[in-house]
Amino acid sequence: MKKKLFSMGLISILIAMYLAMATSMVVFADSAAVQAQVQNAVNTTGSIPAGAASYLGTEATATATQSISITINGATIIYWYDPANEAAILSACSGAQSGAVVDEALNTFSMKADVGGAAGLMYGFKKPLEVFLGVLVTLITIGMTVFTAFDLCYIAFPVFRGKMDEAKANGTKGITKTGKGGETKLTIVTEDAQYAVTAADMANSGQNPFLLYFKKRIVSFVVLAVLLFVLITGKINILANIGVKLADGLLNVINGSF
Repeated sequence: MKKKLFSMGLISILIAMYLAMATSMVVFADSAAVQAQVQNAVNTTGSIPAGAASYLGTEATATATQSISITINGATIIYWYDPANEAAILSACSGAQSGAVVDEALNTFSMKADVGGAAGLMYGFKKPLEVFLGVLVTLITIGMTVFTAFDLCYIAFPVFRGKMDEAKANGTKGITKTGKGGETKLTIVTEDAQYAVTAADMANSGQNPFLLYFKKRIVSFVVLAVLLFVLITGKINILANIGVKLADGLLNVINGSF
């Protein structure tokens, strides 16, 4: 029993001695290690990391009893710190160095799209693409004109409107189609035109069906006008440029927050 107590007491003394030595090593540390770590961080990042700088001062105080000489931009400055903050200073410098190394590694592997090279490879397809875009512009223009004309006829001429409503009721092929919900729809007259007539006739509201129609269609007209402008003028990259500038501004904000 005595031998067991003696062994336990000896182990307790050894542990206490180890803890005391470890504490003394932190409190009375050699400033050379701190100086080397801070200088390495400065050499890597260009300045003393903020996490370490908060513990360093240019004057000795009652607690700041350790000094280190740091060279920044060719000028050597003496900094003082409290030995109790050594671990925090070393950790901040080590973290800053690790971050700089990671950034450098990522920048090494960074790539950008070779738009010029891609354009060279696609040059042989340029003419067919231009012809295709020309056909697309023609179809859009004709389609917009035809559908608008049918809509205006539906609104302006009761006879035409009656024929269309009758075809819709009978499900006449070629003039009607079946919607997703199983309902019958007109193919040559838009729902906006039908809505305009219904809303204007409802309880003799006195609203102008043409005005209601153009209110519903104004967004479509603007979008189609922009699309035709882009295709006809060849400024296909204008929308991409807007997106790139917005993304660039957003990334600059994000990058500035780190």
